[in-house]
Amino acid sequence: MGEMLFAAEAFRRGYQVSKPLSGKVAYDLVIDSGGKLFRVQVKCFQNTHNGKHGKPHQYNIRSGNHRRYVESDFDIIAIFRGEHNCWYIMPITEAVGRNINLGPSRTKYIDNWRIFEHEDQGQVHAAANAAL
Repeated sequence: MGEMLFAAEAFRRGYQVSKPLSGKVAYDLVIDSGGKLFRVQVKCFQNTHNGKHGKPHQYNIRSGNHRRYVESDFDIIAIFRGEHNCWYIMPITEAVGRNINLGPSRTKYIDNWRIFEHEDQGQVHAAANAAL
């Protein structure tokens, strides 16, 4: 469901969206921004259990085979918070090898669609920081 929600919103914003035919890749969608392709991993959470181990807004981000992601798996992670009806869109470096905290320190990533307007990953990280 999260993939379809993200694809619909990306398409509404003017991006081209593709879905890999192979189930052997670590990303769910590809966003074509007109100048660059971004591999996107999509996650959906409804905070009904108050996060991991009772910690608010903390989520364990892992692949389908329960391994932690590495930087070569995808470019962008998009996390839908159902209870807030918003997307957290951030570079993979924010999800590598750890739990993700979607509390106040991550508000710069809320609906961060401009991340797809940049040509390289250095610019992606700069855009995320500029969102402060």
